[in-house]
Amino acid sequence: MYSGWANENAPSGAKCLELLEVTDQRYIDAMLPDDEDGAEGGSPATYKVEVYTGDVKYAGTDANVYITLYGVEGDSGFQKLKAGKTKNLFERDQIDTFEVMTDHDLGPLHKIRVKTDGTGLGAGWFLGHVLVTPQSLPSSPSAGGGSPNDEIESLYFGCNQWFDVTEGDGLLDRELKPGKKPRPGG
Repeated sequence: MYSGWANENAPSGAKCLELLEVTDQRYIDAMLPDDEDGAEGGSPATYKVEVYTGDVKYAGTDANVYITLYGVEGDSGFQKLKAGKTKNLFERDQIDTFEVMTDHDLGPLHKIRVKTDGTGLGAGWFLGHVLVTPQSLPSSPSAGGGSPNDEIESLYFGCNQWFDVTEGDGLLDRELKPGKKPRPGG
């Protein structure tokens, strides 16, 4: 029970709230939910992300590109797609491959979010599509012989739109849902 010592000018009967600085990590861990995004912890997971820049005039960009993967068990958070094997990323009719690492398996993916910061010379970008393939997921007790990726298929996220304030609809940020990959020539 408080007697108004925190504020001598508080009206009679006013309630006070005591704020404590908590520095004991065991107490903090006990008070927080297991995981805010719905995941129950678990092992790290890796996803191969293949970004296909379209084959249209001025399709490439020097802007920074970010991606978020969304699954039924949470999301990856925004991750900058940084140079790997290719030094000049996101050029016309080019495929750039990245690894996105998460602290747990996201479960089946239901969307991705791709955005650019619109900076640099030639900031506009025409994204063709993105392929996402789980690479290293926590092993399951029912896993048999062979590679854990034997039955894992890539998810196709079609786009075929500009990320540019002066082209198309002017958006720099898009959510993409998985779909069927078009057949060659059709």
